[in-house]
Amino acid sequence: MSVSPVVQDFFRRKGVTAAILPHARTDTLQAAAQLLDIPGERFSRAVVLASGDAILMAVVPLSSVLDLDAVAKTTGKSWEPVTGSLLARLFPDCEPGSLPPLPAAYGLDGLIDEGLFRQDMVHFEAGSHTSVCRVDQRDFRTLHAGCRRYPIAAPLSHQSGLCPKQCEELFEKVSLPSPTEVEERLRALYRLPALPVVATEVLKITRDPDASLDELVFWIKKDPSLTAQIMRYARSAYFGYAGEVDSLETAVVRVLGFDVVANLAIGICAGKAFDWPVEGPLGQKKFWRNALFAATLMQRLARRSSKPLKPGLAYLAGLLHNFGILLLAHLFQPEFFLLNRLAEQYPHCSLNTLERRMLHCGGSEGSRLNHTELGASLLQHWEMPPEIVGVCRGHHDPETDDSEYLALAQVALGLLADSALSDVGQLKGLVELAA
Repeated sequence: MSVSPVVQDFFRRKGVTAAILPHARTDTLQAAAQLLDIPGERFSRAVVLASGDAILMAVVPLSSVLDLDAVAKTTGKSWEPVTGSLLARLFPDCEPGSLPPLPAAYGLDGLIDEGLFRQDMVHFEAGSHTSVCRVDQRDFRTLHAGCRRYPIAAPLSHQSGLCPKQCEELFEKVSLPSPTEVEERLRALYRLPALPVVATEVLKITRDPDASLDELVFWIKKDPSLTAQIMRYARSAYFGYAGEVDSLETAVVRVLGFDVVANLAIGICAGKAFDWPVEGPLGQKKFWRNALFAATLMQRLARRSSKPLKPGLAYLAGLLHNFGILLLAHLFQPEFFLLNRLAEQYPHCSLNTLERRMLHCGGSEGSRLNHTELGASLLQHWEMPPEIVGVCRGHHDPETDDSEYLALAQVALGLLADSALSDVGQLKGLVELAA
């Protein structure tokens, strides 16, 4: 599918013929634009917003960040980005993460950044991550007839190697939460999401020395998607299992082992308590990829350590070390959306620097406004082992001396940061190098 059925019908009704530019599958709009050598200002993207029951699609250039303050002033309402299950319902004919920036096609109100009307050609994805549509300005105006035009985007020129001063300057272009807003949302820390039932039961099993394989399999099978993910992981190149992984029992007994399956189940189920974007450096795809890399490497290093470390506990610590990112998305949705976008636009600017500037409110509360402290609060609320809480809180702080597991995490994350891994199978070589 290069163009979704809804968009095809919309083109037909509007009398528009778009050029279709096929390309290799990409994970992000930025990657597609780079692959086809399309300037960001000529590539439009959709941001779906909600205000109560009202839904609005904002359409902005790929090279810009949506200014939610400008949208609020224009519409007279406060809006927050929509993610996850609602997007799937709104765009059932599209691949996840590929939203056609055509409000009228899906019966939505539209707000279009006026900068897009100054381009002779405009490009966009139309429901697939393997092609891009191109229309001229006349057809672009036809497709967006009836939508409102306003300056709702803040342009961000692409730079690399931003210094702290440059980072400060770029934030002057966007709206940030006030100290009062930050403090209000911090109070939500006392209303943290509960650990999902399956994760709770599996956590109990890991603490029971008499727990059986049958008990573990019983609870994992309560969640079919969890079962499928574990079996897919067991089939990965890293484990090199020659036989067929055709059941959960095979994945547990012959490939992964009791501890890995139990801890992987806890991590995956815990993640389901949150709804956050699929794409981007902080999105679900890269989050789970990085979490699995960290967990696998920490487990292997723990097994080779001369100190009495528990490989299963090391694995779970690696899997959960960045769970504060999920809580950040939960408590600060508009800011997380911007943070995810900026992390993609400025890959050489550290996440710590970006979030510290974005979520700084001054006073004693300011130090809590980062994904490490938020994550530690969450894991304490879920009654995770203190070693895991310590890894979550201190993995970015080289001065912290909390536990052997934290030291292990810092070594593992340092190795991963210096390595360009594209597949979990490549961890084998990294583990051998580190041993």
